[in-house]
Amino acid sequence: MTKSDSRISQDAMNELRSDRTVNPASVIVSCVDGVASLNGWVETPAEKWLVERAVRRIAGVKSIKCQLDVRPPQRETSTDDEIGRECEKALDVSMPGPNHDIRVMVSNGWVTLSGKVAWGYERWAAEAVVSSLRGVTGVNSQVTVRPIVAQREVENNLNSILSELFGKGGGIPSSLYAEVLRGKVTLSGTVQSHSDRRAARNAVLSTPGVNKLIDHTVLPEGAQ
Repeated sequence: MTKSDSRISQDAMNELRSDRTVNPASVIVSCVDGVASLNGWVETPAEKWLVERAVRRIAGVKSIKCQLDVRPPQRETSTDDEIGRECEKALDVSMPGPNHDIRVMVSNGWVTLSGKVAWGYERWAAEAVVSSLRGVTGVNSQVTVRPIVAQREVENNLNSILSELFGKGGGIPSSLYAEVLRGKVTLSGTVQSHSDRRAARNAVLSTPGVNKLIDHTVLPEGAQ
């Protein structure tokens, strides 16, 4: 005797209730012309597979149409301290290096960002990164962009520093000069030693307004 669709659906639900490997509380089985439709949700992909396997055991089931969602169990609400640590970690990963000085404060899941960044887009990037984290209910960004140092001012300051470093003392003076374009410094000329080259690089990278260095310096033949 052919089983009715309603009987197949009932047998499937009974099978799920008796199967200790699955939780049938959030699963609904309906059947039309022997095709069993599974609706609702489970906690893991493995449980989804187990539900399908259990329903396939029912006599009269010709095929299965699985529409189950996978919803992992939610963790307990994160504390403000946990959220703060996650924010700082995410900012360190997404915005490494010395270009930003962003501080994080969290109150009831609401994150306040303060401090300074080198570029405008970094301000919005920081807000986007933090707002996507679990437990964050909102973001108040008070981050500001550092004033851009005039290109000519950067170039003058840098060449003055290099002249002071290498233009005094005995021996053949170094011949160095720097060109600046939108924060990128091209360093050219002659240095007398590898230690002079390192000192010049450090001087360039520590100058306000510099964010990149291209080193075209050369050493005299036989320099140490």
